[in-house]
Amino acid sequence: MDPLLVILTISTFHVAASALDQFVKNVIKQQGQWHQFARDTGFMTTDILHFMVALWHLVKNTSLAHIVRKLYKCGFAVILLTMVSQLF
Repeated sequence: MDPLLVILTISTFHVAASALDQFVKNVIKQQGQWHQFARDTGFMTTDILHFMVALWHLVKNTSLAHIVRKLYKCGFAVILLTMVSQLF
């Protein structure tokens, strides 16, 4: 399995878990105190940065069709759809 797919999968889960747990409540709904806002913003920024760097390397080094095949093979689409369904 491609290490970039592992990084993408882990960072996707981490962003989803952070967003559902703390980021939405403390930052978006503005229900947290100042230190929670700063902590959650910092964590979410680095989580998204990890995701974007891994995705950039994946796109830079492979063709789009190959990326789609890799993501489908490792079940990334199923994972992503499952996480999105949990939002509603």
